[in-house]
Amino acid sequence: MPDTTTATQIYVVGEMNNWKLDNVWVLNVTDVDGKKYAIGEYDLPEASITGGVEFRYKYLIGKS
Repeated sequence: MPDTTTATQIYVVGEMNNWKLDNVWVLNVTDVDGKKYAIGEYDLPEASITGGVEFRYKYLIGKS
């Protein structure tokens, strides 16, 4: 992420969550050695992940 990013959270929205802002799909912005990273983990039901499936998604900085 750009070092000038002031956001503390990045949201992932897409087909997997019906394009809705959801706290389950949030990445926390963390500073590591002067570089900013959006870090997070998601637990998806195994049944929802099948080979060859693609999801459209994008990142949103903050909720506004």
